[in-house]
Amino acid sequence: MKHSTKIRAMIIALTLTPFFLITFSYYMITTFSREVALFREVLEWQEWVETKLTDQIRQGTLAQEDLKNRDFAFVVLSEEMEVAAGSPGTHPVRTALAESHDPRQELLTHIEEQLGETRFSLLSVQAPGNERYYVIYEHPVIKPPGGHPGRRHLLPLTLVALALVAGSLVGTAILQDFSSKLNVLRDATHRMAAGDITTPVPAAYRDEFGLLAQDLEFLRLTLDQARTQRTRMFMGLSHDLSTPLTTIKGYVEALEDNVFGEPQSRQQALQAISSKADLLQERIDQLIDFSRLESPDHQAILAVVPAGDYFSDVAETIRRDVELTGRYFLQEIAIPRKKLIQVDRRLMERLFENLYQNAIRYTQEKNTVFFRVHPREKDTIFELEFADDGPGFGEVSPREVFEPFRRGSHGRNEPGLGFGLTTVRSIAETLGFTVSAGPSPEGGASITVRGPLIPGKPGSSE
Repeated sequence: MKHSTKIRAMIIALTLTPFFLITFSYYMITTFSREVALFREVLEWQEWVETKLTDQIRQGTLAQEDLKNRDFAFVVLSEEMEVAAGSPGTHPVRTALAESHDPRQELLTHIEEQLGETRFSLLSVQAPGNERYYVIYEHPVIKPPGGHPGRRHLLPLTLVALALVAGSLVGTAILQDFSSKLNVLRDATHRMAAGDITTPVPAAYRDEFGLLAQDLEFLRLTLDQARTQRTRMFMGLSHDLSTPLTTIKGYVEALEDNVFGEPQSRQQALQAISSKADLLQERIDQLIDFSRLESPDHQAILAVVPAGDYFSDVAETIRRDVELTGRYFLQEIAIPRKKLIQVDRRLMERLFENLYQNAIRYTQEKNTVFFRVHPREKDTIFELEFADDGPGFGEVSPREVFEPFRRGSHGRNEPGLGFGLTTVRSIAETLGFTVSAGPSPEGGASITVRGPLIPGKPGSSE
Protein backbone atom coordinates (compact mmCIF):
# COMPACT_ATOMS: atom_id res chain seq x y z
CA MET A 1 0.00 0.00 0.00
CA LYS A 2 2.86 2.38 0.77
CA HIS A 3 4.40 1.82 -2.65
CA SER A 4 1.00 2.20 -4.33
CA THR A 5 0.34 5.53 -2.56
CA LYS A 6 3.81 6.75 -3.45
CA ILE A 7 3.42 5.90 -7.12
CA ARG A 8 -0.02 7.54 -7.30
CA ALA A 9 1.33 10.69 -5.61
CA MET A 10 4.23 10.82 -8.08
CA ILE A 11 1.91 10.43 -11.05
CA ILE A 12 -0.48 13.13 -9.76
CA ALA A 13 2.42 15.50 -9.05
CA LEU A 14 3.92 14.79 -12.46
CA THR A 15 0.55 15.49 -14.08
CA LEU A 16 -0.37 18.65 -12.16
CA THR A 17 3.06 20.32 -11.95
CA PRO A 18 3.19 21.38 -15.64
CA PHE A 19 -0.36 22.75 -15.35
CA PHE A 20 0.51 24.94 -12.35
CA LEU A 21 3.81 26.02 -13.88
CA ILE A 22 2.18 26.99 -17.16
CA THR A 23 -0.65 28.82 -15.37
CA PHE A 24 1.76 30.73 -13.12
CA SER A 25 4.04 31.52 -16.04
CA TYR A 26 1.11 32.83 -18.07
CA TYR A 27 0.03 35.04 -15.16
CA MET A 28 3.54 36.43 -14.65
CA ILE A 29 4.11 37.05 -18.36
CA THR A 30 0.71 38.72 -18.74
CA THR A 31 1.29 40.95 -15.71
CA PHE A 32 4.80 41.82 -16.84
CA SER A 33 3.63 42.61 -20.37
CA ARG A 34 0.84 44.85 -19.05
CA GLU A 35 3.17 46.80 -16.82
CA VAL A 36 5.78 47.10 -19.57
CA ALA A 37 3.08 48.52 -21.82
CA LEU A 38 2.05 50.96 -19.08
CA PHE A 39 5.67 51.93 -18.51
CA ARG A 40 6.03 52.73 -22.19
CA GLU A 41 2.85 54.77 -22.01
CA VAL A 42 4.22 56.70 -19.04
CA LEU A 43 7.45 57.37 -20.94
CA GLU A 44 5.42 58.67 -23.86
CA TRP A 45 3.41 60.79 -21.44
CA GLN A 46 6.60 62.21 -19.90
CA GLU A 47 7.86 63.09 -23.34
CA TRP A 48 4.53 64.75 -24.08
CA VAL A 49 4.66 66.72 -20.81
CA GLU A 50 8.23 67.83 -21.51
CA THR A 51 7.12 68.98 -24.93
CA LYS A 52 4.29 71.00 -23.32
CA LEU A 53 6.70 72.56 -20.79
CA THR A 54 9.12 73.41 -23.58
CA ASP A 55 6.31 75.05 -25.52
CA GLN A 56 5.31 77.10 -22.45
CA ILE A 57 8.91 78.23 -21.97
CA ARG A 58 9.14 79.20 -25.62
CA GLN A 59 5.85 81.10 -25.37
CA GLY A 60 7.07 82.89 -22.24
CA THR A 61 4.29 81.60 -20.02
CA LEU A 62 6.78 79.63 -17.94
CA ALA A 63 10.21 80.91 -17.05
CA GLN A 64 13.20 78.59 -17.40
CA GLU A 65 14.31 79.62 -13.94
CA ASP A 66 11.08 78.26 -12.46
CA LEU A 67 12.21 74.75 -13.32
CA LYS A 68 15.65 75.01 -11.75
CA ASN A 69 16.28 73.23 -8.46
CA ARG A 70 12.79 71.70 -8.58
CA ASP A 71 11.96 67.99 -8.96
CA PHE A 72 8.62 66.96 -10.29
CA ALA A 73 6.82 63.73 -9.39
CA PHE A 74 3.92 62.33 -11.38
CA VAL A 75 1.18 59.77 -11.10
CA VAL A 76 -0.87 58.01 -13.78
CA LEU A 77 -4.53 57.38 -12.88
CA SER A 78 -6.86 54.80 -14.41
CA GLU A 79 -10.46 55.46 -15.43
CA GLU A 80 -11.55 54.38 -11.97
CA MET A 81 -9.18 57.03 -10.58
CA GLU A 82 -6.88 54.39 -9.15
CA VAL A 83 -3.11 54.78 -9.33
CA ALA A 84 -1.89 52.71 -12.26
CA ALA A 85 1.72 53.91 -12.30
CA GLY A 86 3.82 56.68 -10.99
CA SER A 87 7.22 58.05 -10.26
CA PRO A 88 8.90 57.71 -6.85
CA GLY A 89 7.31 59.78 -4.13
CA THR A 90 3.70 59.38 -5.24
CA HIS A 91 2.43 58.11 -1.91
CA PRO A 92 0.71 61.42 -0.98
CA VAL A 93 -1.42 61.09 -4.09
CA ARG A 94 -2.34 57.52 -3.18
CA THR A 95 -3.42 58.74 0.25
CA ALA A 96 -5.48 61.53 -1.28
CA LEU A 97 -7.22 59.14 -3.65
CA ALA A 98 -7.97 56.69 -0.84
CA GLU A 99 -9.85 59.39 1.10
CA SER A 100 -11.60 60.95 -1.87
CA HIS A 101 -15.31 60.27 -2.48
CA ASP A 102 -15.44 62.15 -5.75
CA PRO A 103 -11.95 61.91 -7.28
CA ARG A 104 -12.74 63.63 -10.53
CA GLN A 105 -14.08 66.80 -8.95
CA GLU A 106 -12.08 67.00 -5.75
CA LEU A 107 -8.79 65.43 -6.80
CA LEU A 108 -6.81 68.64 -6.91
CA THR A 109 -8.28 69.92 -3.65
CA HIS A 110 -7.43 66.74 -1.82
CA ILE A 111 -3.93 66.65 -3.28
CA GLU A 112 -3.37 70.20 -2.18
CA GLU A 113 -4.66 69.45 1.33
CA GLN A 114 -2.48 66.40 1.64
CA LEU A 115 0.67 67.99 0.28
CA GLY A 116 0.30 71.17 2.23
CA GLU A 117 2.38 73.95 0.68
CA THR A 118 3.54 71.82 -2.21
CA ARG A 119 3.41 73.83 -5.40
CA PHE A 120 1.85 72.27 -8.47
CA SER A 121 3.52 73.05 -11.75
CA LEU A 122 0.92 71.24 -13.84
CA LEU A 123 -2.36 69.86 -12.60
CA SER A 124 -4.84 67.48 -14.29
CA VAL A 125 -3.16 67.20 -17.65
CA GLN A 126 -4.86 64.82 -20.05
CA ALA A 127 -3.07 63.53 -23.13
CA PRO A 128 -5.11 63.73 -26.34
CA GLY A 129 -6.80 60.48 -27.34
CA ASN A 130 -6.05 58.77 -24.05
CA GLU A 131 -8.57 57.98 -21.34
CA ARG A 132 -6.05 58.16 -18.52
CA TYR A 133 -5.58 61.22 -16.29
CA TYR A 134 -2.08 62.41 -15.49
CA VAL A 135 -1.14 64.64 -12.59
CA ILE A 136 2.26 66.21 -12.21
CA TYR A 137 3.18 67.99 -9.05
CA GLU A 138 6.27 69.31 -7.37
CA HIS A 139 7.59 66.84 -4.83
CA PRO A 140 11.01 65.56 -3.73
CA VAL A 141 11.91 62.60 -5.89
CA ILE A 142 12.97 59.41 -4.05
CA LYS A 143 15.13 57.14 -6.22
CA PRO A 144 13.92 53.52 -6.10
CA PRO A 145 16.46 50.86 -5.13
CA GLY A 146 15.21 48.47 -7.82
CA GLY A 147 15.92 50.71 -10.77
CA HIS A 148 13.99 49.74 -13.89
CA PRO A 149 10.38 48.72 -13.07
CA GLY A 150 10.70 45.50 -15.05
CA ARG A 151 13.68 44.25 -13.08
CA ARG A 152 11.58 43.31 -10.07
CA HIS A 153 10.00 40.57 -12.21
CA LEU A 154 13.34 39.09 -13.19
CA LEU A 155 13.67 36.86 -10.13
CA PRO A 156 10.13 35.33 -10.32
CA LEU A 157 10.55 34.70 -14.03
CA THR A 158 13.93 33.10 -13.39
CA LEU A 159 12.41 30.89 -10.69
CA VAL A 160 9.60 29.91 -13.05
CA ALA A 161 12.11 28.98 -15.74
CA LEU A 162 14.17 26.96 -13.26
CA ALA A 163 11.01 25.23 -12.00
CA LEU A 164 10.05 24.32 -15.57
CA VAL A 165 13.51 22.91 -16.23
CA ALA A 166 13.55 21.00 -12.93
CA GLY A 167 10.06 19.64 -13.56
CA SER A 168 11.06 18.51 -17.03
CA LEU A 169 14.20 16.80 -15.70
CA VAL A 170 12.29 15.07 -12.89
CA GLY A 171 9.52 14.00 -15.26
CA THR A 172 12.04 12.69 -17.76
CA ALA A 173 13.85 10.73 -15.03
CA ILE A 174 10.59 9.19 -13.78
CA LEU A 175 9.48 8.26 -17.28
CA GLN A 176 12.89 6.74 -18.04
CA ASP A 177 12.70 4.73 -14.80
CA PHE A 178 9.20 3.52 -15.69
CA SER A 179 10.30 2.70 -19.22
CA SER A 180 13.36 0.71 -18.11
CA LYS A 181 11.31 -1.35 -15.61
CA LEU A 182 8.59 -2.00 -18.17
CA ASN A 183 11.21 -3.12 -20.68
CA VAL A 184 12.62 -5.62 -18.16
CA LEU A 185 9.16 -7.05 -17.45
CA ARG A 186 8.27 -7.06 -21.15
CA ASP A 187 11.42 -9.03 -21.93
CA ALA A 188 10.49 -11.52 -19.21
CA THR A 189 7.01 -12.04 -20.68
CA HIS A 190 8.49 -12.45 -24.17
CA ARG A 191 10.89 -15.09 -22.85
CA MET A 192 8.05 -17.04 -21.24
CA ALA A 193 5.93 -16.73 -24.40
CA ALA A 194 8.89 -18.15 -26.38
CA GLY A 195 9.10 -21.16 -24.03
CA ASP A 196 11.90 -20.03 -21.70
CA ILE A 197 10.46 -20.60 -18.24
CA THR A 198 13.78 -21.35 -16.52
CA THR A 199 15.15 -17.79 -16.36
CA PRO A 200 13.94 -16.02 -13.17
CA VAL A 201 12.09 -12.71 -13.44
CA PRO A 202 14.03 -9.85 -11.75
CA ALA A 203 12.01 -8.69 -8.74
CA ALA A 204 14.32 -6.16 -7.07
CA TYR A 205 11.92 -3.20 -7.40
CA ARG A 206 10.19 -1.87 -4.29
CA ASP A 207 7.07 -0.53 -6.01
CA GLU A 208 4.17 -1.72 -8.17
CA PHE A 209 6.66 -2.94 -10.76
CA GLY A 210 8.19 -5.16 -8.07
CA LEU A 211 4.75 -6.60 -7.25
CA LEU A 212 4.12 -7.23 -10.94
CA ALA A 213 7.56 -8.88 -11.23
CA GLN A 214 6.68 -11.15 -8.28
CA ASP A 215 3.41 -12.12 -9.98
CA LEU A 216 5.28 -12.91 -13.20
CA GLU A 217 7.83 -14.96 -11.25
CA PHE A 218 4.99 -16.89 -9.60
CA LEU A 219 3.50 -17.49 -13.05
CA ARG A 220 6.89 -18.69 -14.33
CA LEU A 221 7.29 -21.11 -11.42
CA THR A 222 3.74 -22.40 -11.96
CA LEU A 223 4.40 -22.96 -15.66
CA ASP A 224 7.72 -24.65 -14.88
CA GLN A 225 6.03 -26.91 -12.35
CA ALA A 226 3.25 -27.71 -14.84
CA ARG A 227 5.83 -28.59 -17.49
CA THR A 228 7.73 -30.79 -15.06
CA GLN A 229 4.50 -32.51 -14.05
CA ARG A 230 3.51 -32.98 -17.68
CA THR A 231 6.91 -34.49 -18.48
CA ARG A 232 6.63 -36.85 -15.52
CA MET A 233 3.08 -37.68 -16.59
CA PHE A 234 4.17 -38.63 -20.11
CA MET A 235 7.04 -40.72 -18.75
CA GLY A 236 4.67 -42.49 -16.36
CA LEU A 237 2.13 -43.06 -19.12
CA SER A 238 4.74 -44.50 -21.45
CA HIS A 239 5.95 -46.86 -18.74
CA ASP A 240 2.57 -47.94 -17.38
CA LEU A 241 1.05 -48.47 -20.81
CA SER A 242 4.10 -50.05 -22.42
CA THR A 243 4.63 -52.61 -19.63
CA PRO A 244 1.46 -54.66 -20.30
CA LEU A 245 1.91 -54.13 -24.05
CA THR A 246 5.41 -55.56 -23.85
CA THR A 247 4.11 -58.56 -21.95
CA ILE A 248 1.30 -59.11 -24.48
CA LYS A 249 3.74 -58.81 -27.38
CA GLY A 250 6.07 -61.36 -25.76
CA TYR A 251 3.32 -63.93 -25.32
CA VAL A 252 2.04 -63.38 -28.88
CA GLU A 253 5.53 -63.88 -30.35
CA ALA A 254 5.97 -67.00 -28.23
CA LEU A 255 2.68 -68.37 -29.53
CA GLU A 256 3.69 -67.61 -33.10
CA ASP A 257 6.97 -69.48 -32.61
CA ASN A 258 5.15 -72.46 -31.03
CA VAL A 259 7.10 -72.06 -27.83
CA PHE A 260 4.12 -73.36 -25.88
CA GLY A 261 3.73 -76.88 -27.18
CA GLU A 262 1.26 -78.10 -24.59
CA PRO A 263 -2.37 -76.97 -24.98
CA GLN A 264 -2.40 -76.15 -21.29
CA SER A 265 0.60 -73.86 -21.70
CA ARG A 266 -1.07 -72.15 -24.62
CA GLN A 267 -4.18 -71.63 -22.51
CA GLN A 268 -2.11 -70.07 -19.70
CA ALA A 269 -0.43 -67.76 -22.21
CA LEU A 270 -3.80 -66.69 -23.56
CA GLN A 271 -5.03 -66.04 -20.02
CA ALA A 272 -1.94 -63.92 -19.33
CA ILE A 273 -2.58 -61.95 -22.54
CA SER A 274 -6.21 -61.41 -21.52
CA SER A 275 -5.16 -60.30 -18.02
CA LYS A 276 -2.63 -57.83 -19.35
CA ALA A 277 -5.17 -56.55 -21.89
CA ASP A 278 -7.67 -55.98 -19.05
CA LEU A 279 -4.97 -54.14 -17.09
CA LEU A 280 -4.18 -52.01 -20.13
CA GLN A 281 -7.88 -51.24 -20.64
CA GLU A 282 -8.22 -50.33 -16.96
CA ARG A 283 -5.33 -47.89 -17.17
CA ILE A 284 -6.68 -46.31 -20.34
CA ASP A 285 -10.11 -45.94 -18.69
CA GLN A 286 -8.47 -44.26 -15.70
CA LEU A 287 -6.66 -41.88 -17.99
CA ILE A 288 -9.89 -41.04 -19.84
CA ASP A 289 -11.76 -40.49 -16.56
CA PHE A 290 -9.00 -38.25 -15.27
CA SER A 291 -8.97 -36.22 -18.48
CA ARG A 292 -12.75 -35.86 -18.33
CA LEU A 293 -12.60 -34.60 -14.74
CA GLU A 294 -9.89 -32.09 -15.62
CA SER A 295 -11.93 -30.76 -18.56
CA PRO A 296 -13.55 -27.34 -17.91
CA ASP A 297 -16.69 -28.58 -19.70
CA HIS A 298 -17.34 -31.29 -17.13
CA GLN A 299 -20.44 -30.57 -15.03
CA ALA A 300 -21.58 -32.35 -11.91
CA ILE A 301 -25.17 -33.56 -11.50
CA LEU A 302 -25.96 -32.37 -7.99
CA ALA A 303 -28.59 -33.60 -5.56
CA VAL A 304 -29.35 -32.54 -1.97
CA VAL A 305 -29.57 -35.50 0.43
CA PRO A 306 -29.61 -35.99 4.23
CA ALA A 307 -25.95 -35.94 5.23
CA GLY A 308 -26.12 -38.45 8.09
CA ASP A 309 -28.06 -41.07 6.14
CA TYR A 310 -25.86 -40.64 3.09
CA PHE A 311 -22.58 -41.16 4.96
CA SER A 312 -24.08 -44.13 6.84
CA ASP A 313 -25.04 -45.85 3.56
CA VAL A 314 -21.57 -45.18 2.12
CA ALA A 315 -19.88 -46.56 5.25
CA GLU A 316 -21.97 -49.75 5.11
CA THR A 317 -21.01 -50.36 1.47
CA ILE A 318 -17.31 -49.80 2.17
CA ARG A 319 -17.51 -52.04 5.26
CA ARG A 320 -18.54 -55.07 3.20
CA ASP A 321 -15.73 -54.53 0.65
CA VAL A 322 -13.06 -53.93 3.31
CA GLU A 323 -13.98 -56.93 5.46
CA LEU A 324 -13.89 -59.21 2.39
CA THR A 325 -10.16 -58.42 2.13
CA GLY A 326 -9.46 -59.57 5.69
CA ARG A 327 -9.16 -56.06 7.12
CA TYR A 328 -11.13 -54.46 9.95
CA PHE A 329 -13.43 -51.48 9.47
CA LEU A 330 -14.42 -48.91 12.12
CA GLN A 331 -16.79 -46.00 11.54
CA GLU A 332 -17.69 -42.85 13.47
CA ILE A 333 -20.53 -40.71 12.06
CA ALA A 334 -21.71 -37.77 14.18
CA ILE A 335 -23.57 -35.60 11.65
CA PRO A 336 -26.89 -34.15 12.93
CA ARG A 337 -29.92 -35.58 11.12
CA LYS A 338 -31.22 -32.12 10.21
CA LYS A 339 -28.14 -31.40 8.08
CA LEU A 340 -28.11 -31.90 4.30
CA ILE A 341 -25.31 -32.28 1.81
CA GLN A 342 -25.15 -31.53 -1.91
CA VAL A 343 -23.40 -34.27 -3.89
CA ASP A 344 -23.08 -35.91 -7.27
CA ARG A 345 -23.75 -39.56 -6.40
CA ARG A 346 -21.80 -40.94 -9.37
CA LEU A 347 -18.73 -38.81 -8.65
CA MET A 348 -18.87 -39.50 -4.92
CA GLU A 349 -18.99 -43.26 -5.60
CA ARG A 350 -15.78 -42.93 -7.58
CA LEU A 351 -14.23 -40.78 -4.84
CA PHE A 352 -14.96 -43.39 -2.15
CA GLU A 353 -13.89 -46.22 -4.46
CA ASN A 354 -10.50 -44.57 -4.97
CA LEU A 355 -10.10 -43.96 -1.23
CA TYR A 356 -11.02 -47.58 -0.49
CA GLN A 357 -8.67 -49.01 -3.15
CA ASN A 358 -5.84 -46.79 -1.96
CA ALA A 359 -6.28 -48.01 1.62
CA ILE A 360 -6.46 -51.67 0.56
CA ARG A 361 -3.44 -51.37 -1.72
CA TYR A 362 -1.14 -50.05 1.03
CA THR A 363 -2.35 -52.12 4.00
CA GLN A 364 -2.35 -55.81 4.80
CA GLU A 365 -4.74 -58.25 6.37
CA LYS A 366 -5.57 -57.51 10.00
CA ASN A 367 -4.98 -53.79 9.43
CA THR A 368 -7.88 -51.42 10.15
CA VAL A 369 -9.59 -48.89 7.90
CA PHE A 370 -11.26 -45.95 9.67
CA PHE A 371 -14.24 -43.99 8.35
CA ARG A 372 -14.89 -40.89 10.50
CA VAL A 373 -17.34 -38.05 9.77
CA HIS A 374 -17.80 -35.12 12.17
CA PRO A 375 -19.32 -31.62 11.96
CA ARG A 376 -17.02 -28.64 12.26
CA GLU A 377 -17.32 -24.85 12.56
CA LYS A 378 -20.68 -24.83 14.35
CA ASP A 379 -22.16 -27.59 12.21
CA THR A 380 -21.59 -25.70 8.95
CA ILE A 381 -18.82 -27.98 7.62
CA PHE A 382 -18.50 -31.75 7.48
CA GLU A 383 -15.08 -33.35 7.88
CA LEU A 384 -14.68 -36.85 6.44
CA GLU A 385 -11.51 -38.73 7.40
CA PHE A 386 -10.58 -41.94 5.58
CA ALA A 387 -7.62 -43.39 7.46
CA ASP A 388 -5.74 -46.61 8.19
CA ASP A 389 -3.04 -47.98 10.49
CA GLY A 390 -0.76 -49.14 7.68
CA PRO A 391 2.74 -47.93 6.77
CA GLY A 392 1.57 -44.44 5.76
CA PHE A 393 2.82 -42.55 2.72
CA GLY A 394 6.42 -43.68 3.06
CA GLU A 395 8.90 -41.36 1.39
CA VAL A 396 6.18 -39.41 -0.45
CA SER A 397 5.25 -36.18 1.33
CA PRO A 398 1.52 -35.58 2.06
CA ARG A 399 1.60 -32.60 -0.32
CA GLU A 400 2.70 -34.77 -3.25
CA VAL A 401 0.31 -37.70 -2.86
CA PHE A 402 -2.36 -35.99 -4.99
CA GLU A 403 -0.06 -35.56 -7.99
CA PRO A 404 -0.34 -38.05 -10.88
CA PHE A 405 1.95 -41.13 -10.82
CA ARG A 406 2.78 -40.68 -7.13
CA ARG A 407 2.79 -44.04 -5.36
CA GLY A 408 3.77 -45.42 -2.01
CA SER A 409 6.53 -47.83 -1.17
CA HIS A 410 4.96 -50.70 -3.18
CA GLY A 411 6.24 -49.13 -6.37
CA ARG A 412 4.98 -49.77 -9.88
CA ASN A 413 4.22 -53.42 -9.40
CA GLU A 414 0.74 -52.47 -8.22
CA PRO A 415 -2.05 -52.04 -10.80
CA GLY A 416 -3.18 -48.56 -11.80
CA LEU A 417 -1.59 -45.35 -13.02
CA GLY A 418 -1.19 -43.59 -9.70
CA PHE A 419 -4.27 -41.51 -10.49
CA GLY A 420 -6.28 -42.66 -7.46
CA LEU A 421 -5.76 -39.73 -5.09
CA THR A 422 -5.40 -37.36 -8.03
CA THR A 423 -8.93 -38.33 -9.03
CA VAL A 424 -10.08 -37.85 -5.43
CA ARG A 425 -8.77 -34.29 -5.48
CA SER A 426 -10.35 -33.54 -8.87
CA ILE A 427 -13.76 -34.83 -7.76
CA ALA A 428 -13.59 -32.92 -4.45
CA GLU A 429 -12.73 -29.67 -6.22
CA THR A 430 -15.51 -30.25 -8.77
CA LEU A 431 -18.05 -30.51 -5.93
CA GLY A 432 -16.62 -27.50 -4.07
CA PHE A 433 -14.92 -29.58 -1.39
CA THR A 434 -11.33 -29.45 -0.14
CA VAL A 435 -9.03 -32.42 0.39
CA SER A 436 -5.81 -32.86 2.34
CA ALA A 437 -3.48 -35.65 3.38
CA GLY A 438 -1.43 -36.41 6.47
CA PRO A 439 -0.54 -39.09 9.02
CA SER A 440 -3.43 -40.72 10.84
CA PRO A 441 -3.65 -40.85 14.65
CA GLU A 442 -3.08 -44.61 14.31
CA GLY A 443 0.24 -44.07 12.51
CA GLY A 444 -0.90 -44.78 8.96
CA ALA A 445 -2.21 -42.55 6.18
CA SER A 446 -5.16 -40.19 6.40
CA ILE A 447 -7.14 -38.43 3.67
CA THR A 448 -9.51 -35.67 4.85
CA VAL A 449 -12.35 -34.23 2.76
CA ARG A 450 -14.17 -31.08 3.93
CA GLY A 451 -17.34 -29.56 2.49
CA PRO A 452 -20.39 -27.47 3.42
CA LEU A 453 -23.41 -28.72 5.34
CA ILE A 454 -26.81 -27.32 4.37
CA PRO A 455 -29.46 -26.60 7.04
CA GLY A 456 -32.63 -28.63 6.57
CA LYS A 457 -35.49 -30.35 8.33
CA PRO A 458 -35.26 -33.92 9.63
CA GLY A 459 -36.49 -36.32 7.01
CA SER A 460 -35.57 -34.08 4.05
CA SER A 461 -34.83 -35.94 0.88
CA GLU A 462 -33.52 -35.31 -2.59
